[in-house]
Amino acid sequence: MGPFPGSRWIAPLFGTVMYVWGGRPFLTGAVSEIRSRQPGMMLLIWLAITVAFIASWGATLGILDHQLEFWWELALLIVIMLLGHWVEMRSLAQTTSALDSLAVTPPMAFTSSLDRPSPSQSTYAVDVAKDLDREQRAGTGPADR
Repeated sequence: MGPFPGSRWIAPLFGTVMYVWGGRPFLTGAVSEIRSRQPGMMLLIWLAITVAFIASWGATLGILDHQLEFWWELALLIVIMLLGHWVEMRSLAQTTSALDSLAVTPPMAFTSSLDRPSPSQSTYAVDVAKDLDREQRAGTGPADR
């Protein structure tokens, strides 16, 4: 018995709320992964929090050993996984936004310099090609070519 009557039900009450509310994204993700027959992280996380939830309730009700009470661990696991999921979705949204911005950028800046090379660029390329050809015919030049 705890410090006041009914205090032993505080952790199970909050743990159940956390499991139902905080575990919802993982449950829906797990169902989606099962339906598509491609198990992934959402299924793994849902399985972990479900095992902790069931073991904790079993320990609270006296069905299982009292050492299997994982209410604090369950809460911590859900909070950390939700934080990681939020960070992942946020970065994915930012990446998608950046790709969308890049897709609308007109490619004029890329093609204009290639379409009309400056005279110095074209003569430089020709000079380099001539030098390479001359070195190959003469058998001189760097040994690593």
